[in-house]
Parts: sequence; C-alpha cells; structure tokens
Amino acid sequence: RRLGLRGTPGGLRQIAASDRIIPPKGNAESTCLADPLEDGDIKIERGLIKINLNYWASCGSWGSSSRTYTLRVEQDRVRLIGFDRMSFSRASGLGNEISIDYLRGRVKHSSEVVVIGDETGKPPKVRWERVRPQAIYLEDLAVTRCDDLDPQPSWC
Repeated sequence: RRLGLRGTPGGLRQIAASDRIIPPKGNAESTCLADPLEDGDIKIERGLIKINLNYWASCGSWGSSSRTYTLRVEQDRVRLIGFDRMSFSRASGLGNEISIDYLRGRVKHSSEVVVIGDETGKPPKVRWERVRPQAIYLEDLAVTRCDDLDPQPSWC
C-alpha cells in the first residue's frame, strides 16, 4: 500500500504513501464484498502508476464495478491524472462508464454499455463534458470513504 519511490544517489526514497486508496475486503455493511485486488492489479506502464480495483459481492447484490486510478509522479508528489469507472448489473448485462482526464478537464460518460452478452447490437450512448482541470494528489484520495460521501467526488 506504499506508493511513490524516487531514486537518489543514496538509494530509493519514499515520496508518497497511502493507506486509504486500497479498500479492505468486506466491511460491516457489505460482508460479501470480495477483495478489490483479487481481480485487480497495481502496475507501472510508461511511467504511470495504474491501480485497478474490482468490486463485486458474492451475495446480496447484482451490481459489479471496477475503478482504475492513473497516477504519475510530479516533482516529489504523486498526482491523480485519470480515473475510469465501469459499473454494471450482472442480471441485465448493461452498465455505465465514466472516464475522467484531470489534465485536460474532459469527462466521457457512456451509458447502456453491453458488458455481458450482445443481444441489442446498439452502441452505447456517449456524452462528453468539460470540467475544470484539477490537481488531486495521492494523499487526498480516501476511497474507503467514497460510499459515505455526498455528493461523491469524481474520483470515487
């Protein structure tokens, strides 16, 4: 759960850490929630840190979702530059997606996305939106609080 190391002449130096970005498996309200990293991952691609979390419950819900946080090191901080969320119903196979580019201030909303099956043959409905570019840093992310926030910040 520690992120952000920088090479120095004396070795590696930690520049950022978070115990709040990876939520725990299950909780008092959702005891059937699987570990979000079970089918997710944390990887570094082309200098970007990608954290992919999958949410699904083995009981009590037909809903499932995934969230991907894209971060990069800027000077001595780790900045959130992108966020993607896909949620769908395992019963209907239809879902919604949102993709946010915090650097350019663009948001792509897709609805009626076919996740399971392809009976309709219809493309998803897509809507674009502009938002103010934001600087959100690793220490600002507390994804374990996302379900309690109203309104939810865009990184939930």
